Amino acid sequence: MFVLSADGRPIVLSLRETTIKVNHVIPYSDWIHEYLPKLGRRIFVIEVPAVEVRPEYQHLAKAVEELELAFKHYREGRYSEAILALRNIIMNHLLTEIREVEKEGRKIRERMLDSRIKDLVLANVPEAFRNEYKIVIKAVEDILRKALNSHLSKFIHLDTGKLLRMPLREDVEYLLMLTSSLLKYLASLSIMGST
Repeated sequence: MFVLSADGRPIVLSLRETTIKVNHVIPYSDWIHEYLPKLGRRIFVIEVPAVEVRPEYQHLAKAVEELELAFKHYREGRYSEAILALRNIIMNHLLTEIREVEKEGRKIRERMLDSRIKDLVLANVPEAFRNEYKIVIKAVEDILRKALNSHLSKFIHLDTGKLLRMPLREDVEYLLMLTSSLLKYLASLSIMGST
């Protein structure tokens, strides 16, 4: 026993843990182009400009706030909360009006873009192009409606807000990019004449 232990003590092996704290900032571009590829991940960065101005119309302003919350949830990996925030943006702030329309011989209820948003956009575009912008607004409305009914509804019950299944990160990214692009477009056009 004496031969195995040193200095007459019964300890054969002693381990000590040492921690060194190093603060080092990795620039975003280096992380994307140098570090992630070495970790086996390639990503493509899409930059969507944020809504930089706060619209005066309440629904647009609330939609911008909710969008910031959706991005926060996404960055934190809380995808179900991000999906719920996107649902709220589209249903409670953009497609706020419900009208009965006839499709394929039957009447259905369909969500429409808030008429105040339409009016703000049309008031700020050149009068010579108003008819073209009415078509553009209709297309934006259709895109939002399809995102709501064809994509969001797969993950969240539209009426109750109850999670049906967990969305993939890619689904949340797609819906964030789509919603943020359309919201920035509508917000920018709604205040164009007032700046």
